[in-house]
Amino acid sequence: MAAGTPTRRKPFKAPAGPRRDDGLFGPGTMAWRVWMSSSNLVAAYRSVIVQMVRTPVGTGVAEYSDYQRDPNGRLRRTGHFFAAFALADMRTVEALSRQLHALHKKVKGVDPTTGRPFAALEHEHLLYVHVTGWHSALTCFERFNEPLTEAERRQYWREAAIGTELIGFPGELVPSTPDDVRAYFDEINPSLAYSPAAMHVVEWFKQPRVDHWRDAHAIAGVQVIKAAAIPTLPRAIQRMTGLEQSPVRSAAATAAMKGLVGVLDRRPAVHGFRFIMPETHEVVMSARRRQAEWERQQADRPLAARTLQLVGNRFGRAG
Repeated sequence: MAAGTPTRRKPFKAPAGPRRDDGLFGPGTMAWRVWMSSSNLVAAYRSVIVQMVRTPVGTGVAEYSDYQRDPNGRLRRTGHFFAAFALADMRTVEALSRQLHALHKKVKGVDPTTGRPFAALEHEHLLYVHVTGWHSALTCFERFNEPLTEAERRQYWREAAIGTELIGFPGELVPSTPDDVRAYFDEINPSLAYSPAAMHVVEWFKQPRVDHWRDAHAIAGVQVIKAAAIPTLPRAIQRMTGLEQSPVRSAAATAAMKGLVGVLDRRPAVHGFRFIMPETHEVVMSARRRQAEWERQQADRPLAARTLQLVGNRFGRAG
């Protein structure tokens, strides 16, 4: 295998200064509604497991990142990028996309599971990471926050195709409806495998230790998040990885997480990412402040003008 040399990755560096615009989406869009939620505390952990059982993705991470020494660091970096892509201003989205592209450009080799050469910048791998990230966010939002209507789900997936050229693949590759998303996973699932890279991530997932955090409540909180993430995984992945738990434990963790998300999402000045993924916390809080400002502006505008603005935000950007 043409293996890389894993090095300790630095966090993505966002441009300094206040936000300049609403980025790719903005207030009133489904992307902001879903990605601002504290339910993404669970989605971040879910995404890691789902992405690592796709062998080219897992192999690239194993050979070219320091995830074995610093798995929580990779969780923070991935969470930061996804949140920034959805919620940050365009200057930040473009800067982080360039950094991501520079990292991925070096990631190439031979997948030991399939024997096929791979490169991280291939469309199929970029697409898989993107779709699983957005799917995890939506899955956890509906499980721990509130269910969406079919029209809202369709709008969410239309928005998921916006701006993907910045990541490195055309938006028309993104499944555009819930049915298309299901068909995409039906096609991908037979190629999933429990590789050595995935095994290491699962072992990390099971460990109660959390880096340098000293507070017992922080460690306990992460354990609840992980327990809540397990029943959101597809059953095939639960069985493949051995991440199965009793229905009672799953129900208890789900109920606890729903309560936590309900509290955090009703208090705009508070967000659970602060103690787990501080970079993501800053992105989310900036979007929440902008959302609150937009809502105040909407309250002061005539109904007709508010309706036109909402339609523009939700549908104009998807065109």
